[in-house]
Amino acid sequence: MVPLTDKDRDAADNAAVAAKLAKSDLGAPGGCFPNDASIGKSAITGQETWDSSLPAGRPPTEESRFDCFRQRFLAQVLTGTVPAFNYIVLPNDHTEGTTSGRRTIDAMIAENDWALGQFVDLISKSAIWPQSAIFVIEDDSQDGADHVDAHRIPAAVISPYAKRGAVVHTRYDFLSVIRSMELILGMSPLGLFDNLATPMYDAFDSSPDLEPYNVIPPNVDVTARNSAAAPNAAYSRSLNLHRTDRVPQRKLDKILWQWRHGKRAEPPPPGPNNSPGG
Repeated sequence: MVPLTDKDRDAADNAAVAAKLAKSDLGAPGGCFPNDASIGKSAITGQETWDSSLPAGRPPTEESRFDCFRQRFLAQVLTGTVPAFNYIVLPNDHTEGTTSGRRTIDAMIAENDWALGQFVDLISKSAIWPQSAIFVIEDDSQDGADHVDAHRIPAAVISPYAKRGAVVHTRYDFLSVIRSMELILGMSPLGLFDNLATPMYDAFDSSPDLEPYNVIPPNVDVTARNSAAAPNAAYSRSLNLHRTDRVPQRKLDKILWQWRHGKRAEPPPPGPNNSPGG
């Protein structure tokens, strides 16, 4: 448990935080779940933060989003108190660019993928799997080059009732995801826009397949660190890459592209219908 020792908080601030967290499924103040807006390192505790379980050899003081969820989830399964809805943020695939001393782009993306696999592995091998649906979406539909449209993003539906291995070409949007979850939960629409959204019916089948998922460990070193000689290392350090959506798309695109293709490579344009200056 991490104590609330923020020097900028007085007793009243700590009491307000305690009251908020007391109503959370994530646990009491100082619980194990790290700040969901922090990338690579918790903005509150300063500890290294992982979306996945802690890799072998990492200090136990470091924070794991998966390990915390697993701890809470297993207890909830035993007591029959699993919430009908969980919202989970895994932000490390934003990366910290090529900042020297921080984890490499490859390491952070692989660790993020590994974390998602661990969540699916855990849930698919639990007693609630027959009643489960996991929706996976990217948080920002205009952060990354796409040759069809800058708003296009990947999305996945994972469930015994999902069509295994299917690529669905029906046009959906964020509100389709929200509407689909509302229908599963038996929840009324929040407003006009989700009420009119197209539910993701084509992603589902009528017959369940209860085969569980076995997580595949990454084949890259998720603890690898950038050297000072990495392309754009100094540039990355000058940017606020520790929080989500604080760096314009084209700046991060450049860092990511040149990490992969070399420091003189020019990244492609962001895609049709992108936001100017984004």
